[in-house]
Amino acid sequence: MFFGGIPFGAGGGFGHGAPQSANNTSFYERLGVPRNASAADIKKAYRRAAMKAHPDKGGTEEQFKKLNEAYDALSDEKKRQIYDEYGEEGLQGMDGSGGADFGNDLFSMFFGGGQGRGRQRGPKKGSSVEKALHFTLEEFAAGVVKKLQNTRKIVCASCRGEGAAPEHITVCNECKGSGMRVVTTRVGPMITQTNTTCGDCRGRGKRVDRDKLCKNCSGVGTVMSNDMIEAILPSGAPANYRIVLSGMAEEQPGELPGDLIIVAQEKPHPLFVRRGEHLIYKAKISLKEALCGHTISLSDVLGEKIFIKVTNVVSPSGVYVVSGYGMPFMKNSAKRGNLYIQYEVEYPKQ
Repeated sequence: MFFGGIPFGAGGGFGHGAPQSANNTSFYERLGVPRNASAADIKKAYRRAAMKAHPDKGGTEEQFKKLNEAYDALSDEKKRQIYDEYGEEGLQGMDGSGGADFGNDLFSMFFGGGQGRGRQRGPKKGSSVEKALHFTLEEFAAGVVKKLQNTRKIVCASCRGEGAAPEHITVCNECKGSGMRVVTTRVGPMITQTNTTCGDCRGRGKRVDRDKLCKNCSGVGTVMSNDMIEAILPSGAPANYRIVLSGMAEEQPGELPGDLIIVAQEKPHPLFVRRGEHLIYKAKISLKEALCGHTISLSDVLGEKIFIKVTNVVSPSGVYVVSGYGMPFMKNSAKRGNLYIQYEVEYPKQ
């Protein structure tokens, strides 16, 4: 029982280790790993041992059964915490819903594929984050690589997101490591039971002594990081193009990091208006220029000079098409849309 305890990762509290009578080492011995072995080390050790213990490889069914029993407990975070606290007795009666899916591992090892019928295991992926980044029309046309700073939370490398060293983390006594508690409510003759997040451990299922918290992250499990990342905008990309940077969103212990999605927004241009792969340029000319001819000189979005000499009479709402001087096509940058010149004739003031 805890006295003055605190939720895991929040600081404070005192906890006791596993009962002295609990046998909480045999599973580690079967796999040949120490008690502080990482999840990756446990999986590697299991695969090595399974190759030897499998009946088809010279082992016995009993050896293989004991090996799977150990891996089933130690490969699951909650089961491992319960085993470390209470030994094999603490695992009795569990339905195995959080157990290891070693069937898929074995299928892969012995038959060379990953096609076992068990459910797919692995940590869930965190939420993706969208951020807007503005680009000029010229950058949309030519393509550009922009470097920017990505400030985010990442899993603490010192404690691997646990908030403390493994030997200082204990299972919450109130919820027995499940992170949930059953609340019973009586209303007249009716009795209802609902599951709610454990208030003692805040749903983590773990607790840690205040003086054993990780000094690098103060027991939170995450630290702030400032990374320089590159956002690559391809030539001809449309407005609001989504640049996906896989795994660059914030990290949380026990989860795969989500994606950082840069939404490329287009800055207004002083000369051109974009319509897909085409550009519109509004030219103001005098009545004399509309009747007698005129010349237009400007630079396109790729910096190329354009000289247009018009000798025909231009109507007040006329449009002149310059083929191949619009935006590049993203899938074929050698191909470009058109530049449409919209005329606005200014008449003499009376």
